[in-house]
Amino acid sequence: MLRGKKKSESLTLQSSSSNVSASNVDSKRKVLKKLKADTALSANHADLEGMLSTVGVLAALVLSVHVATFFTISMQEMLIGDYRSCLNSYPEFRVFALDRLRRMDFPMLQDLGPDMDGNPDILNVTSSLLDPVCSVGGTDCYDDRTSIMNVDHVFHLTKEIFPMDQISPWMDRNIPFGTLSTHMYIYYNGTCITFFTLILLGSIFFYTTLALSDAREGEEVGNPLPTEYYNIVAMPVMLLFYVCMIIGLAMFFFNICFMLLIRAPSWQVVSWFPSMWMYSVMIPGLATIGCLAIAALILSNNYKFFENHKKRDKRKKSWTKSKLKLTKKNSSQTDLESTPPSTEKIGCASSKPVPGEKSLQAAPPPKTELEDVEVEIDEGEEESGGKEDVRGGDEETAVTVDSIIDDISDFDLSSIEAINPSAQGFSSSSAIGWLKETFDGTQLKISLSAPIELVERCFMNSCIKFTKGTDLGDWIKQVTQADMKKLLDGVRTLQQKELLTASDQLVSLIEQIEFILEADNEKDRAELIDNFKTQATICLANAQTAFNAVGPDAVDEQIRSVQVAVSVLISTECYNKSSSLKKSLRKKIEQEVVKLLKLDRIQNDAKHQLGPAPSSRALDYKKARESRIRAVLMVILHAESFAATNGLEAILPKKKARLSFSSKTADIYPVTALLQSGVFEGKSTAKQLKELEDQFSDKEVSVMAGFLDESADELGLESNGKLKRTDDDIHTAVKDWLKDSKAAEEKYGHIRDWNVSRVTSMKELFFCVSTQVKSGLVDDEDGYEFEVQEGDPRFPSFTFFTA
Repeated sequence: MLRGKKKSESLTLQSSSSNVSASNVDSKRKVLKKLKADTALSANHADLEGMLSTVGVLAALVLSVHVATFFTISMQEMLIGDYRSCLNSYPEFRVFALDRLRRMDFPMLQDLGPDMDGNPDILNVTSSLLDPVCSVGGTDCYDDRTSIMNVDHVFHLTKEIFPMDQISPWMDRNIPFGTLSTHMYIYYNGTCITFFTLILLGSIFFYTTLALSDAREGEEVGNPLPTEYYNIVAMPVMLLFYVCMIIGLAMFFFNICFMLLIRAPSWQVVSWFPSMWMYSVMIPGLATIGCLAIAALILSNNYKFFENHKKRDKRKKSWTKSKLKLTKKNSSQTDLESTPPSTEKIGCASSKPVPGEKSLQAAPPPKTELEDVEVEIDEGEEESGGKEDVRGGDEETAVTVDSIIDDISDFDLSSIEAINPSAQGFSSSSAIGWLKETFDGTQLKISLSAPIELVERCFMNSCIKFTKGTDLGDWIKQVTQADMKKLLDGVRTLQQKELLTASDQLVSLIEQIEFILEADNEKDRAELIDNFKTQATICLANAQTAFNAVGPDAVDEQIRSVQVAVSVLISTECYNKSSSLKKSLRKKIEQEVVKLLKLDRIQNDAKHQLGPAPSSRALDYKKARESRIRAVLMVILHAESFAATNGLEAILPKKKARLSFSSKTADIYPVTALLQSGVFEGKSTAKQLKELEDQFSDKEVSVMAGFLDESADELGLESNGKLKRTDDDIHTAVKDWLKDSKAAEEKYGHIRDWNVSRVTSMKELFFCVSTQVKSGLVDDEDGYEFEVQEGDPRFPSFTFFTA
């Protein structure tokens, strides 16, 4: 009874394992089918960029060879080739040629010297041209040993003296175009040039549109839709380009053959060359390659048939093995009935003592005991699926197609980095950067070798870029880099020397400020300040020198140099405590900012960013333009934060920051409009800009709120001024301001930055303070009396306050 029950359980287990395995296989096939349907005729941005660059470089290479070979054959050589073709192919032309030779008094008997036997070899020009056929069995035929050889002798003897200007008129009247070797050479060469020019121009157009599209940016943020929509138009055209390239390369072979027919000195040697290679190598080779490509396509698209065939054979073998193991298992179970309970290993797991028949009938055997039956499964994944079904039930092993697709789509492939960092940079570079690095060192010039030099330089630049950061890459760069490129790199290094030095010095200066503020005694602080002053002076000089050294076209470097200069000047606040020194410091910062805003490129970037017409932004790259605008705005924000914190006048007043470009003045820069245009990640309000905590400090957000006419208090920020919110401070500040406005603003900050959020009426506040002074409620040592008068220049306008 135990044997029969165990056998039925074994068969049930085998059936369950087969069902789970088949279910897993079907799920995988459905996933692959869905993924294949989603990726048919589609590619990501990197694939498109690689396909376009590959087809463009290959087209440029073949096109350069075509153009070079076309112009290497002169018209005189083509006429000579036509002369030989007509002599060999047309009896009417031979009659015409004999008539012209007789008119030129050309001797009809030519001594060719002794032959192989030492006998004189006399060539009869008349018979060679008029009797080039022999009669064999009543059929006229050419005698290759005599007729064609004699015609070739006549050709070589007369090609230098025959009037070539009479060949073209005769051919135009008697021979249709497309029958001579020169005709075919021009036809195939012109067709090839047309094909590859079309491919090259098309790849350039599509590469440019791909660079300007949102495909790369979309993939970076996880949005593949721009690339998918771009593929709808681009991928069929890409396939057409490759088909045209195959056709063009085949025609290129025939073009080379006809070129040999024109330029080869011996007709009988090359007359069979095109046909031999075409019929014995070219056509069979193309047919074989085409069949292999079609076979690979069929195997890829019909893998299920072959997999099912393999599965059928494996199932037969697996069924035979499992049947033998079940037989062996049953025989071992029979031995267990006659032996006492013991613990011994059977298969992969250990069995427990076998209970009696009554206990077996009372309680069903646990599922764990079914592990004694071992069924061999060929695929590892199916085996694991079957075991999970036995131990944990069907709920743990039921895998749906949707969950598998979700797992695949959720997997972040961007986290997988290339082992070679140079290869990673090669695959993830931007389109514009790829163009610059690929064509770097090339020169546009008119010459026959220019296309080949261009392709060679592009290939070498690609090799240098791919092997960058390796020893092999350093060797390739030293050997293959253009001399002009080496010279320009050296000049560029000299131009950026001061800027790089100033950047390094600025980092060192910022790290020293903490030590100055935390110095234990005045002596140490004085030494640190002296050292700081010396380094700050040197750093500032390097930054100001770099602004002019990098040249007027290096706008990014000029912005960086102003950033360094402004940062150095702001850092000197740690020892410039007096108001006069701070005012002088503010003036220096203003000069640096104005110097930056005078640049034409900075003004044009703002115009293009705020221009209403798309044509104003058509020639700019949005990413580069907004990057420059953000850098300029950050310089202004740093400078304005310094001025507001120290109670100094604004670097760029609000009214000038809002004006248009009606007059080109350096201190008129539309900060408000640029902030509202969303250059900082699309944020256009102070509340939104505050969310970018990693980019702005509270002081900078307060400055932007002032430019945007928003209240800093509503954002939970501290006022830029030094005045607190208590009523006593307000009254005291107003009293001091009425006595001496400059001294009060030095003490409390500029009056427009005072926090007067609790003041309900400014006139009442000033009138109250003035009355207290008059009545003696407030100490008035100077006996100052004040009355509020409309239009008083000391009385601040309501718009200056941040209430």
